Amino acid sequence: MRRVASTFAPSHRGGSGPPLVCLHGFLDTWRTWQLVLPALERRHDVLAPTLGDTREGRRSRAISDTALVGAVERAMDAAGFETAHIVGNALGG
Repeated sequence: MRRVASTFAPSHRGGSGPPLVCLHGFLDTWRTWQLVLPALERRHDVLAPTLGDTREGRRSRAISDTALVGAVERAMDAAGFETAHIVGNALGG
């Protein structure tokens, strides 16, 4: 069984294979993907970033689609992904 961290982490990275970026829904976090990460990581180098600052009290700023795209690009750059498969749900879809 996978152990869950008790502190906030801004993203998740694990596995090996072709790059895969998992995008969560509005006001959620990368933990949306927690139950399926083991299966995805068997075949992919998975990056699941948290988009926007979803910590309590930090939701006052509006998040634009341009800002979300920029956040995904920065996360991919930081991970060294030039290209990646993308999977998402809700707003992330």
